Amino acid sequence: MVLIWGSKGKAKEIGAGIFYCPNCNSSQNYKHYELGKYFTLYFIPLFQTSKITEYIDCQRCKTSFKTEVLNYNLGAQQRIREMLGGIKRELDNGVSANILYQFLLTKGLSQGEAENLISMAAGGSFSTCDNCKQVYSAHMNFCSNCGSALSASI
Repeated sequence: MVLIWGSKGKAKEIGAGIFYCPNCNSSQNYKHYELGKYFTLYFIPLFQTSKITEYIDCQRCKTSFKTEVLNYNLGAQQRIREMLGGIKRELDNGVSANILYQFLLTKGLSQGEAENLISMAAGGSFSTCDNCKQVYSAHMNFCSNCGSALSASI
């Protein structure tokens, strides 16, 4: 009698729900799978011998994600987008980056976070007033603080 045994990988559904799919950019249904290695006898998987990984499948776009995608904080991303829009409006209206930086610090942002948000909102290009040293978005021509012409972008 010939005994045929071995192992193979097999995905098993272990959960489902709704999550924010970064690929679809919206809330979608998902299935949560565990990929395991199974002992087989005559090519029939009998029992799991080890767990290989877990993953999430979006049911709309069929993209697979690491399970960390379930921790994605949509609210935080939305607040950042709103903050960027507000900072860009202020820069476009002639408010200096220095004033916005101090304002963001008083709102609890770190120095690095404040600098990154301002840089992103300004597109990374700035002009400086040689007279009062205020920094503005590069599209500004005159300092709203002292009225002097702004120097080239930094």
